[in-house]
Amino acid sequence: SHMLAKTTRALIPLIVGIGLSMVPSSAYANTINFDTIPDQTNVDSFYLAQGVMFNNAISLTAGFSLNEADYPPHSGVGVVGDDGGPMEMAFASPVSDMSAYFTWAAPLTFDMYSDLTFSTPVASFSTTGNNLGTSTLIQLPYMFQSVRITDAIQDSMAMDDLSFTPDNQTVIPEPSTLILFGTAYLAAALKQFRQKAGRRTS
Repeated sequence: SHMLAKTTRALIPLIVGIGLSMVPSSAYANTINFDTIPDQTNVDSFYLAQGVMFNNAISLTAGFSLNEADYPPHSGVGVVGDDGGPMEMAFASPVSDMSAYFTWAAPLTFDMYSDLTFSTPVASFSTTGNNLGTSTLIQLPYMFQSVRITDAIQDSMAMDDLSFTPDNQTVIPEPSTLILFGTAYLAAALKQFRQKAGRRTS
């Protein structure tokens, strides 16, 4: 039954990947402050109802696992960080802009994609240096449906107060796109949880 439970958990991202296409879009901005998600939770489909899924993202909470001196939350107590690879976000429908507050120990690269396949970016943006001890608002005023954020030093960034505005048309991905999307999240679900240094308190 333990193996069955693990298999069931692994299939959840594939199921919600299909469900993501059924989330209705809105012309109003959605804002997520990451304060309601439990500490050290793999974010994955936690915010599916708000129209976004995550990959390689984990919640970190001030006073618990987060080193808030170097990675202070912009508001509240919660942030999300990259976990085991580039953080990816996929939206239920294309967004006309996205913004969030970021803290990084090494430059970040943002690659934006017009679909859910993460194949060819339609736009890219990079930061420089580091901004430890503070958070910086980064705005991506592009039309895209998914974004990959690559950290030059893995597991050394934090994001807070994510805001995005869905386009006012709902886009239903092709079945093949959903399979690719679900497969990526299936692989992520099978990863072992690893303890991180740097952002986490000792």
